[in-house]
Amino acid sequence: MSEATEIASSAALSVLAQVVQPGRGFTEEGRRMVDQIMRERLEAHLREWLDTNLPGLVERIVREEIARLVERSLGSKG
Repeated sequence: MSEATEIASSAALSVLAQVVQPGRGFTEEGRRMVDQIMRERLEAHLREWLDTNLPGLVERIVREEIARLVERSLGSKG
């Protein structure tokens, strides 16, 4: 194992030891850390999903609403 790998592994295990209590699960600090990581990941995925899907959703909803208003307007004249 290279020295860099040993250092990285040791650092990761040190962080793990700080956030997990044997037999009891995450420490409060560990829970906050996991919450923060998950929030960041979810925000990134949500942002990507919105960038991909929101324009089409808004366009479809606006088109449907315009069609509904036109139909209502034409229906009330006849």
